[in-house]
Amino acid sequence: LRADVPVTGAVQGTLHLERFPVGEAAAFALGTRRFSGLLTGDAHLRGTRELPLYDWRIDGDSLGLDGTYLPRVASEGLYTGRRLVAYASIGDSAGGRLRAEARIPIDLSIARVEKRLLSDAVDADITADSLQLSTLGIVVAGVSRVRGALDGRVAVTGTMDRPVGTGSIVLSNFSAYLDDLGIEPTGGRAVLRAAQDSLILESFRIVSGRATDTIGVRGAMRYALNEPVTISVQAFANNAILARRRDGTELVLSGALEARGPLKRPSVNGNVFVPRATFMIDPLSASTALDLTSTAAREYLTASEIPVVDFAGRSMSTLGRFATVNQVRLELGNEVWVRTPEAAVKLTGSVNLSTKGRALVPEGEITANRGQYRLDLGVVNRSFSIDSGRVRFFGDTSIAPSLDISATNVVRLATGEEIPVGVHIGGTIVGPLLTLSSTDPLYASAPESEIISLLIFGAPTFALDGQSQSTVRAVTGVLLPSVGGFVEGALQKLLPVFNTVQVTTGGQEGGLNQYTLLDNLSISAGKQLGEKTFLRLNTGVCRGNGQTSERGASLWYGVAAEYRLSRGYTAQLGVDPGAAPCSRLGGDVFPRMQFGFDLFREWIF
Repeated sequence: LRADVPVTGAVQGTLHLERFPVGEAAAFALGTRRFSGLLTGDAHLRGTRELPLYDWRIDGDSLGLDGTYLPRVASEGLYTGRRLVAYASIGDSAGGRLRAEARIPIDLSIARVEKRLLSDAVDADITADSLQLSTLGIVVAGVSRVRGALDGRVAVTGTMDRPVGTGSIVLSNFSAYLDDLGIEPTGGRAVLRAAQDSLILESFRIVSGRATDTIGVRGAMRYALNEPVTISVQAFANNAILARRRDGTELVLSGALEARGPLKRPSVNGNVFVPRATFMIDPLSASTALDLTSTAAREYLTASEIPVVDFAGRSMSTLGRFATVNQVRLELGNEVWVRTPEAAVKLTGSVNLSTKGRALVPEGEITANRGQYRLDLGVVNRSFSIDSGRVRFFGDTSIAPSLDISATNVVRLATGEEIPVGVHIGGTIVGPLLTLSSTDPLYASAPESEIISLLIFGAPTFALDGQSQSTVRAVTGVLLPSVGGFVEGALQKLLPVFNTVQVTTGGQEGGLNQYTLLDNLSISAGKQLGEKTFLRLNTGVCRGNGQTSERGASLWYGVAAEYRLSRGYTAQLGVDPGAAPCSRLGGDVFPRMQFGFDLFREWIF
């Protein structure tokens, strides 16, 4: 860099760049955010301070930010007589080009001036000539296999205060693979047209899934003189696949949304339907924990040992800063699952979303009518089957959503008996309350300390006292059922076709070894079939004290199908060996089976 800029008289300067890291230099000198890219070329300064003359020819290589980089950008320009003429272009390897040219009235005097952008005529245009995205060399973080062609021309005339646009740009045969979402939308086509004081997206349509599974957008942005910029945009989806990842995450979306009003904060309304989805999340960072309020419970557990998924709406509480949501209805279909390292829960229901102040507030009810939750008690795990659940949102930021969730864990004793332990979570999202109970006659009126002992050790508290041998057996009873928790996670990964997998084992009188791991083992797997049918498969092995036969290991199995007749009515048909199969085998290697049919009616108050 060489320059001579006196207060009066002629000025001159020369700038030569050779792979200059402009982003790092700007961040160091100006404190701006660092970006990548190298500049190569020359720029010159002549004339006087009042009437300078600039010209340049500079190429940019890999200019970009956060993993998104442009291909080589060639630019040149000339400034003289308070008018800037600039050119920039990028090209693909097949000869296609995108070229921008502008003639802008601007005052670049080397002095303090009242107004830099002048109100004289402006003239600019953008021309795309068969630009092939596949050979363009552009890099976008998380996007690969980009294809498509860009053609057309958009021109801008008028003044800086009131520009007038004409022409159109067409994107055809667009497709791209979205790495983070695991999908590759295809057949995309968009038409963008400039019309006087408006920029109109006549159509954008792309296929994600089958030929009829589409996403579309159309709308316009108006920038009239002395008026705020306004938009009117409609977006719609028809069973479009928005995510399908290898870890099991899936999202299918239908519905329509409309945004209208000022660009800074438009008004949004519409409806969104999620017919099928699987969300894989990790709630371990949630700040809310269940509060075991009873004294007996706190003797065994601390509140921090029982994590609960925090209210997802908190992460959306500030979205109202960007839009005014009048009435957006979100409805969940019958194949929506949420999976965490500890849970697999089937959700349904609907909520209405609206903004109050800057917060996005839901109103409605989400229900959980199937699933399982693995409760981490430190060194042990217990798996609960979710019987029913409701989360009620009241549409008011001052009223916390209420909880009503019931789940059951079947404790299998060393004798083969099965004791159901129920957990109920009530209260609110902010202050959940957990209570434990059992429908077994021996424990129906037992204090909570007995239920917790049964849940953790597989035995009442009096069975834990005595000699050290009894203590060893109790510890074995703790560790053995916990193996099921680890096995569940492994089986769920090996058998992703099932929506739920639950493994339970029973305690043993002897020590824990590779043979006793199979004693009184049971496995249950469930699969959603369509919108109304759920299939459950059960199997197990009976050995040890719980087995009535002395002929060795006995296998039992069962199958059940549930069908939702209508809202609130469900029918179930099944065949299995009945309750406590290990104690009812009667000496047969294969158990006697019983058939059952049940009709359920659910009332919600």
